[in-house]
Amino acid sequence: MVKLGVPASVVINMLYKQIIMTKSIPFSLSVPTAPVAFDEMDAAEFEAMMQTGFEEAKSDRSRPAADVFADLRRADG
Repeated sequence: MVKLGVPASVVINMLYKQIIMTKSIPFSLSVPTAPVAFDEMDAAEFEAMMQTGFEEAKSDRSRPAADVFADLRRADG
């Protein structure tokens, strides 16, 4: 909200007022599908994931870790 110049407290108050007025949440809620965790993979899934990563690295289709982390920080902001 800082990028918009609106304090978070104002946005929260606006949201509360919308909920009270409409007696509903003014947007859809959903839980995103999480990627399969390592301990939930079978050996074939793990091997396929590792092979894909290996092929990407060999063909230089990778990015520096610093760039990836910078993108993640921007996405959180």
